[in-house]
Amino acid sequence: MFTYLAGRGSVKLVLATVSMLVTLAVGWFALGIRWEWAQVAWLPFLASLALGIVACVYLGFLVAGSGLLLPRASITINEGLAVALYLFCGVIFPIDLLPHGLREVALVLPFTYWYEALRRFLLGHGASALLGAWSDGTLLATLALTTLAFVIVSRWGYGAFERRARRLGRLDQGTLF
Repeated sequence: MFTYLAGRGSVKLVLATVSMLVTLAVGWFALGIRWEWAQVAWLPFLASLALGIVACVYLGFLVAGSGLLLPRASITINEGLAVALYLFCGVIFPIDLLPHGLREVALVLPFTYWYEALRRFLLGHGASALLGAWSDGTLLATLALTTLAFVIVSRWGYGAFERRARRLGRLDQGTLF
């Protein structure tokens, strides 16, 4: 089941990448949004991009596992989680603006460090004053550690969700759903 989900997720990743490239092309050519290619820190940018993709893949496994228990609500979970991550991880506004408690949640998630690293290494600056004081190495190390922790928790969580779904008889032997 895990391998099947990895294959399906890879297809979705490719489709999302094409959408992102189209969005960037529209911004570049139609809207005139530019950045200096010479300013891009390519090695740390590619390292943070790879770590962020790993975190996204394992988030997908965790959400897929919850979908095994709540098949009718799984699309709602996907959409709600996307909105929550936009708010918690500094996509819409810096995490510095989050109230106490929610900021700490943001600092546990690898996506917070991923978005900050992508901005910093691509544009030359990030969005968060809190994370802006960190060195590049500290930011990348924190991204790597939180991604590793997230991978472990997600792998364990998916397994727990799948075992529970099997115990409850939610998985059919022939279709695996």
